Amino acid sequence: MPTPPVVGDLIWLVDESGEHTGTHRILERSWMPSLPGSADWPTGSAHPRVGPVLVLIIEPARGPFRDEVDLEKEEMSTR
Repeated sequence: MPTPPVVGDLIWLVDESGEHTGTHRILERSWMPSLPGSADWPTGSAHPRVGPVLVLIIEPARGPFRDEVDLEKEEMSTR
């Protein structure tokens, strides 16, 4: 994505350990892009030497739909 998500956005993250994979809400964001002519992106350089810095504070969240059903509960009720 060309810009990072904003506060309040819902994003899907995959946790390598599998414990926290799912939907998360962005609570706070700090984003510092490299600017042309700065020490991170010297004048005349085609690309920055240092990429943007992004810090996100997130929390687990339910999906974006009000009436979402937990699949495990739905499967249990149909048995």
